[in-house]
Amino acid sequence: MKLLLAPIKILLWIIGIILLLVTILLVLMHKSVKVPDITVSKDLETIVIEELDELIDDTNNDKTLNIGISENTANIEIKKQLLKQFTASTNPEYLYEDENIKFQGAWIEYKENTINVISGVHINAKIMTYKTSVSLSFEIVNTKSEIVLKLKKINVGNLPLAWLVSMSPNILKTFTGQDLNQMVTNILGDIGTFDIKKRELKVDLYKLADQANENKELLTLLLDVLFENDLVEFGIKDDNGTNKLGLTLDLNKIKNDKAAVVISAVDKINSEIELEIFLRNKALQSLISQEESISFSALDLNKVIDYSLANSLALENGVLSKQVVYKDYEIIIGVFYIEVKDNEVYLNVPIKIGKDNNYFKTTIIANVGLEKIDSDLGIEIKNLNIGEINFDNTEISALLTMFATEEMGFDNNKFLLQDFFAKFDQQGITFTTITINNDLIHFNYDFSGLSDVLDNLIGNTVSPVIAAKATEILGLIQTNSDISTAVDEMIDLIDNLSEEEKNEILDLINNLI
Repeated sequence: MKLLLAPIKILLWIIGIILLLVTILLVLMHKSVKVPDITVSKDLETIVIEELDELIDDTNNDKTLNIGISENTANIEIKKQLLKQFTASTNPEYLYEDENIKFQGAWIEYKENTINVISGVHINAKIMTYKTSVSLSFEIVNTKSEIVLKLKKINVGNLPLAWLVSMSPNILKTFTGQDLNQMVTNILGDIGTFDIKKRELKVDLYKLADQANENKELLTLLLDVLFENDLVEFGIKDDNGTNKLGLTLDLNKIKNDKAAVVISAVDKINSEIELEIFLRNKALQSLISQEESISFSALDLNKVIDYSLANSLALENGVLSKQVVYKDYEIIIGVFYIEVKDNEVYLNVPIKIGKDNNYFKTTIIANVGLEKIDSDLGIEIKNLNIGEINFDNTEISALLTMFATEEMGFDNNKFLLQDFFAKFDQQGITFTTITINNDLIHFNYDFSGLSDVLDNLIGNTVSPVIAAKATEILGLIQTNSDISTAVDEMIDLIDNLSEEEKNEILDLINNLI
C-alpha cells in the first residue's frame, strides 16, 4: 500500500508546488492602480502657439523656444491616441471593456530623467475581479536627432520582468488583448517606434517634419542645423514645481535683428527707361572722368537688384517670398541686397518668421564673388552663415534650391542679374575685370581713346553749354583737381537736352569707342 501511495504523494507535492507558484505569481502580479485625474488643460497645440508667440515677441530678447509638456497634457494626448484604436467604454472608470477585460487606460509619470508608462487592467474572473497593471520605465539616454529612451524596467503588478522581456508581450497580451509593442506604438502614433529586442523607444523628430502639410524641406533643413550645432535639448525639467518633458530650441545663435536695406521711393528704379538712363549716366560719368572703370556703390547695385527682381517676379512691398509654415505663422523672405565691407562683397537675405507684425528675425549673410557671365552679372556664393551658424556647401545648395527660382535668375549656386552688362554693351564698352576698392565695386574696361572724349565734346556744335563744361573739366584734369562735381553737372546738362540733342552728344562719344 505504501508503495502505491508514494507516487500519489509525489504528484500531490508537485501540484502543491505548482499551486503555490501560481499563487505567488498571482499575488506578485496583483496590483491596483489609480488612473490619474486628467483635468482639462492646455493641449499640445495651445502650448506650441503660446511659446511661438513668446518667441516672436519683439520685447523678448531671449530667443529660446521651450515646449514643456506636463504629465496632464501628455496623458490627454495619450488618451486621444488610444481612443483611435477602439471604441470607448461607457463606464467612466474604464477606457475600454469587453466581457472579460476592463482596460483602465495608459498614462505616464515623470521621475527625474525617467518616464514611466503605466497601464491598468481588471480581469473578470467571475468570482472576483483580478486587478493588475503593467509598468514600463524608460531612461532618456540620447537627445540627438532621434530621442532614444532605454527600457530599464518592466513590471507586471509587483513582478519585475525586465529579465524576461521576450515573454512580457505575451503576458501583457493575455491581460490586455494587445502586446507590448502594439501598446507603445498606439501611444506614440506615427512619430515613433519601439524595438522590444533592443528595449529602445525612438521618437524621430524628422517624422514630425514629414507630417507637415507644407515646407517639409525647410523644416528638415532647420532640424539639421539645430542638431549639428547642438541647439536642441530634451529632458525632464522642473517648471515652477511641475515636472515637464521639455524640448528646448536655442535660437539665439541664429537671430539677427539687423535692419534690412530697403530702397526708398526716391532712389527706386521704376521702369526700363529709368534703368537705361541710370546705367548710361554711370557710363558717361566714367568716360568723361577718364577712369577706365564704372564704379558702383552698394546702393547703386541694390537699386538694380531691386528693380530686376521686382520686374521679373512682380514683387509687392519688398517681399521675395511669403509662405505659411504652421497655422497662421508665416515665413517672409525679403529682397536680397548687397553690402560691401573691407573690400568684400556680402549678399544679405532678410528672413522673418511670425505673424501680426511680430517676428523672429534673422538674415542669411553670404560672402560672394562677382563675375561677368556673357551679358549677365553673376553673384556666386562662397560661404554662408545665419547668425553665428556657418553652413557647408551641401546646406547652402539645399537652402538656395529651396527658395531660389529661375525667375530670380538662380542657376548652379549663382544668382544672375540678367542683361546687367547689355546696356553698357550698347555704349560700346567691353568689361575686362571686376575689382573691389574703397568699398566700391569697379567694373573695369580697356579704352585708349578717353582723352579724345572731352575734345570732341568741346568741339561739338550741338550745345555750347556742354562744350563749356567739357572745357572746364579738361582744365581741372590738367591741374590735377577734383572733377567729380563738374562731371555730375555735365551729366545733368546732358539729361536736360532734348532727345535729339542727347542722341547727337552720345554719338560723339560712341564714335570714339
